[in-house]
Amino acid sequence: MRVGFVSLKGGVGKTALSVHTAFYFHRHGRDVQLVDGDPIESCHRWQASGEGFPFPVTYPTDPWEADTIVFDTEAHPEVEDLNALGDTLDMAVIPVTTNIDALDAALMTLPALEGRNTTVVAVVNAAPPANLSDGANVQKALRDAGLTTADTILRKRKAYEYARLEGTAVDDSGHSGGMRAWLEFERFAREVFDGL
Repeated sequence: MRVGFVSLKGGVGKTALSVHTAFYFHRHGRDVQLVDGDPIESCHRWQASGEGFPFPVTYPTDPWEADTIVFDTEAHPEVEDLNALGDTLDMAVIPVTTNIDALDAALMTLPALEGRNTTVVAVVNAAPPANLSDGANVQKALRDAGLTTADTILRKRKAYEYARLEGTAVDDSGHSGGMRAWLEFERFAREVFDGL
């Protein structure tokens, strides 16, 4: 199974979602490999901040050897790269923040993936915790545009920053909200990935 996080826009949370998806699959007994396609090596840097991940983090040019491959892709990819991803992935997840540019980017990403042999799902990510109506509005706009969208809205939580600094998953971070963030992520992961 090959799952990738894709967007024409940077800063929508592709790396955090990729890292936590790899942790989710690993914790559910899957043989996982995390492929870091970001030119600034975001996944490698996250892993290097701590004691390492319990699964390999590799580059796109390395052999894909695990049963489950999770791709963290670069921001602002070329259309040809999106087409190639659409041919490679079983599922492409498009993270969308409550920023209008992120919504536009999601809608612009979709045509490059449509018609390929991949399932495309959007997720509203990093929604303001105090105002989830912003996330619900973006979710509605995505659905109105015909894009399959996860029911779970992921909130922006400080615990993700702690996890990145500590080189671990959010529930293993030193932040008091880490477990709450993980349970929310796990709800998203069960909803989106358990059918694959």
